[in-house]
Amino acid sequence: MAAERDTHPSFSGEGEIERFVRDELNRWGLVNWSFRWDRARRRLGSCRYKDQLITLSRYFVKLNSDNSGQIIDTVFHEIAHALAWVHSREQGHGRQWREWCLRVGAVPRAKAMPGEIQEGSYRYILRIKTTGEFVAGYYRKPACHRYLSRVMIRNRPETKGLLELVEVDRGE
Repeated sequence: MAAERDTHPSFSGEGEIERFVRDELNRWGLVNWSFRWDRARRRLGSCRYKDQLITLSRYFVKLNSDNSGQIIDTVFHEIAHALAWVHSREQGHGRQWREWCLRVGAVPRAKAMPGEIQEGSYRYILRIKTTGEFVAGYYRKPACHRYLSRVMIRNRPETKGLLELVEVDRGE
């Protein structure tokens, strides 16, 4: 199965990926489960047990369109979650999930390793005005932007009133 994944040709579009996911759901007996795209920016996919739904991040798939092996591994990862739930009501990355990962051909890891996937850049960063020190990154404008004059870094009271939110120029 892993060798098959490594030599899989690139997907030509979202429709091909959708068909692949639906075929795999049927192949593993998850006929009542469905697939949907989502707009996640912090994860590749998700398995919503009670909704019987597997989702893939349209954002990450677009960023990694040349890495069909990672897309396929993500699909198998989420299918393993569904199978662990259906067969033993296990949620998360436990023993049953790892066993199902090996059966379906996914790498039994909770997250992709650094450098394995393309990640997008933050749209906003929070930094210290005086030093430019990076504090946090955000994909969407955080609620804290309204009261930055009262915010400080945890255990660093000297940073109160010195934080600024900067929109990053992503060159798009």
